[in-house]
Amino acid sequence: KRLEKLIQEHDVVIARNSSYATLAIQVCKQLNKPYVLEVVGCPWDALWNYGNIKGRLMAPVSLLNLKLVAKSSKYIHYVSQNFLQQRYPHRKDAIVLQASNVEISTPSENVLSNRIQKINSENKKIVFGLIGSFKTKYKGIHNAIPVLAKLAKEYPNIELRILGSGDTTEYNEIAEIN
Repeated sequence: KRLEKLIQEHDVVIARNSSYATLAIQVCKQLNKPYVLEVVGCPWDALWNYGNIKGRLMAPVSLLNLKLVAKSSKYIHYVSQNFLQQRYPHRKDAIVLQASNVEISTPSENVLSNRIQKINSENKKIVFGLIGSFKTKYKGIHNAIPVLAKLAKEYPNIELRILGSGDTTEYNEIAEIN
């Protein structure tokens, strides 16, 4: 009822793929309210790699759910160039926007060496941060630790900070090995 009231108060809904988005889209259809489905990630990959049986059980349900919602959406926005469009195809007459707008160019060698020199001269820490649950491999924490351990041999002032919940035992073991 609260969602219905909220949607009634607005002209258009932007629903970012999730179980809440699916509910919002159902309400939009009942109210004949236009909506845009924003596909920002792959629930299959997120849940299958979540790290426990609950995630693996939910992965196929979420995959199918998003496929159905994408196939029925008149307006759809993908945050990828190809991947999400292929995994979660839209209907033929849909108005589609894609925005894969993260571009990180490789800096020239002198930019990197000047930055490292400045950090070393000021004796500051080089802090890398990740945000994500310790329960999942999805964010690559298990990959970051050995890479930063190798870098730390040359640059001992490196630090990795992780914002997230879950058991850190596995990651502590990876750090001790490296």
